Amino acid sequence: MTSIHTPDGTLAQSITRAALRSAAAAYVEIIGYLDFNGRYPGIVTGNTVRFGYAAISRDWVAAASFGIVLVLFFGGCVCGGIAHPLLPGALIFVCIALGYWRDGRG
Repeated sequence: MTSIHTPDGTLAQSITRAALRSAAAAYVEIIGYLDFNGRYPGIVTGNTVRFGYAAISRDWVAAASFGIVLVLFFGGCVCGGIAHPLLPGALIFVCIALGYWRDGRG
């Protein structure tokens, strides 16, 4: 039986990387949700729906709040896409550390 390889190694290595990144993303998600009063830092669907509902309800403060989170998420995607080839693997830890430092927890 031959092993399955992905561009970056074996299937097991890829699954391990995906699991660790998912755990880091989940960690960031729950801390962000709690810290930002129900705003999801990484779940675009929830923010988009709540943004749309706030807009049609003419709740401009809530719409602006969710809109800002969406813009920041998009910006983070662009920055992450640019930075990942330069800092593979380390980027998530830098982002988490900066988040804690900026929040005054670190």
